[in-house]
Amino acid sequence: MSMLLKDFTNACPDMDLTLVEPTEDADARIITTSDLTSHESFLPMWHDTYLLAIPPSLSLSLQDTIRLTDLHQQPFIHRAPCEALGSLQQLLDIEGIKMQIRARIQTVEYAVGLVAAGLGIALIPAIAALLEQTDIVFRPLHDIELKRTVGLAMPLGHAPTAQQKQLADLCKLNLNA
Repeated sequence: MSMLLKDFTNACPDMDLTLVEPTEDADARIITTSDLTSHESFLPMWHDTYLLAIPPSLSLSLQDTIRLTDLHQQPFIHRAPCEALGSLQQLLDIEGIKMQIRARIQTVEYAVGLVAAGLGIALIPAIAALLEQTDIVFRPLHDIELKRTVGLAMPLGHAPTAQQKQLADLCKLNLNA
């Protein structure tokens, strides 16, 4: 993401880059499909899957396969907002599986830090920089595949500006790289 934004600012030196909240109006937004409105076009850029980040001190870290039932009464770091966590929580509720919430936080970075400290398990996107953590065990959930799609959203209803076209072209190159 950072390299894409760097490439874009290099290609459009007169452009002012402002990071906004996902719900704010903008000339272009890099968002997940859950934030997409009916007034926007969407160009998928990449897909993320989600993994469980597990402290090595938990016996769950020794299992190659983790099922939903294995999460019952496990210590858990609740991260919101997280699209995948809502889907997981619905399934856990249906199955009657309860986790022990040890912390409620907002960022992936805090979640990873708390897992590394041994506080509990967290659900995180499988991003290469996060997976480099050597003091955390990462495992997929066997019973459910959790994914998100990240892409470029631009307003519909008017011709794209030169900068919007440039950003779309860079996103397409990034997708094919």
